[in-house]
Amino acid sequence: MISGGLSETDIGKVRMNFKDRTIELSQIESLYPCRVDTVNPYSLMIAPVYVLMRRNEKLVCVKAPLDFFTDEELESLKRYEVVYLPVSVKEVGRFQTAARLHRSFIEPVNDMAARAPFEISHQVMKATAPLWGAGLSVEAFFASIYADELCGPLPAERLMHGRETAIVRHEEGILLGGALTFILVQLGWHSLFTLKWIREQVYLRTVEGDDWEHAETDWESIVRDLKRAFEGESVLSIPMLASIDGDWARKLGSRIRKIGENSVTQKYESLSLNRTGGFFNEAA
Repeated sequence: MISGGLSETDIGKVRMNFKDRTIELSQIESLYPCRVDTVNPYSLMIAPVYVLMRRNEKLVCVKAPLDFFTDEELESLKRYEVVYLPVSVKEVGRFQTAARLHRSFIEPVNDMAARAPFEISHQVMKATAPLWGAGLSVEAFFASIYADELCGPLPAERLMHGRETAIVRHEEGILLGGALTFILVQLGWHSLFTLKWIREQVYLRTVEGDDWEHAETDWESIVRDLKRAFEGESVLSIPMLASIDGDWARKLGSRIRKIGENSVTQKYESLSLNRTGGFFNEAA
């Protein structure tokens, strides 16, 4: 267990060593091709990424989930033209789609006036229903993918430094910042500038070793509560929120229960990194 933070086992679900894994060429039809020139540098990967080694006739994993490509790495991959991901990225993609929708609600279009807060909240909760799914739970991994799409990549130099010098705190910062961003949007925080700044602060301070026990603001209190709750399992859910003594947790719990009454929610499965035959096992 990491002292005062996410468990090694929990982070290990994300930080699996895909670099040593290969897939037989016969499985390529079960993978999703993605052009290298469409991959953005420093954006978090939503799944393991494979390249086809034609000489060996194998697919070799070059990036794990939540890792990122640098400009130089993408330049060197151009000769492959295409990389491959498990087809399950289409499921994870609904978090990215929701983030783009939420961003369109938050950002004014051209000279149009910003939407009223109640209108934004209504649209956000409506678009969020499929993300919670029938089980009314969202793992921090998926919340982090959502946050990266909503806010854009974290600062490149800081990401490089964190990954190279403090890998556990680096990934903990990504997960905590992602979960916090996902929560704040649903609690009515609709300033994209503020959300970006807070997410960066969570990442930077976590990498530097902040234990978040000395909260002075509302969002710092949420990070503190999340860090404690995630010592068990990094999943946002009704039981997890019920274990937290805080107004924000009660407010979010009430909203999630309301989402659960939506018939749309029941049509979607709550995604999990561990489900049998699921996200990671599909192509590994």
